[in-house]
Amino acid sequence: MNPFNDKVVLLTGGSRGIGPLVAEALARRGAALAIAARSKSGLEEVSARLKGIGVETLVVPADLREQSHREELVFTVLKQFNRD
Repeated sequence: MNPFNDKVVLLTGGSRGIGPLVAEALARRGAALAIAARSKSGLEEVSARLKGIGVETLVVPADLREQSHREELVFTVLKQFNRD
């Protein structure tokens, strides 16, 4: 049994640096992932790798310095993963 089965993880900074490594580690432990960062192309690259593992992944380009982006991010993740 994986400790993250049936869990959704919202990972910010998921497009580069340590973010993709953390995303992959969580995916291998059974988590569904919502990954956010400013770089849409970077997020799409990470998402393609995660889908290769077979994990549900949501890509959300967002600039978390903006309150409206933060609010939209949370709304989108809750809606996509039926967690409202």
